[in-house]
Amino acid sequence: MQKFVGKSYSLVIEILLWVIPVIGAVTGYFIANSIFSGQVVLWVIIGIAGGLLIDILFFGPVLLLLNIRSSLKKLENKLK
Repeated sequence: MQKFVGKSYSLVIEILLWVIPVIGAVTGYFIANSIFSGQVVLWVIIGIAGGLLIDILFFGPVLLLLNIRSSLKKLENKLK
């Protein structure tokens, strides 16, 4: 069960890394249409950049810990 939860957690993080910039792009599109007409591309790019920034700030440390975990497992398997 522990392996299943670990792999599922990794999969959920991977999906969120893609979904958050898409949500940022959609948010930028709706902001551009409702407030700033004619600057849709700019606001979509700002939305994607904001989503990537959220990914880096919140999921970067989690990915670092998952990478350390996988490296330790590989080292453990080598030592066996």
